[in-house]
Amino acid sequence: MTEIPAYWHNFIDGDFCDGGAGRLDVLDPATGETVAEQALADAADVDRAVTAAKAFSEAGDWSGLRPVERGRIVRQMGDYLLQRIDEIAPILTREAGKPLWEARLEIEG
Repeated sequence: MTEIPAYWHNFIDGDFCDGGAGRLDVLDPATGETVAEQALADAADVDRAVTAAKAFSEAGDWSGLRPVERGRIVRQMGDYLLQRIDEIAPILTREAGKPLWEARLEIEG
């Protein structure tokens, strides 16, 4: 089975970072086993993320693209996930406690 990363950082303003509120255990619902830890954001982290998102939006890098270009980018992201389905589905199964077939269907969308 594909291993879940031991620690999941937050991703804020282009950087992976720890959370100001510590860490949160990610449990396998089937066993109760801790399978990873997630950075836990505090109010300052949320404010920084919202500020970064607003700045990105106002810069027009995304909204300035034609809808067909935005669609192409989103489609590429979906294709990337599908290419990695054999890696991602087992992780989703373990993290969310759903059957592998259901995880695959969710990724296939």
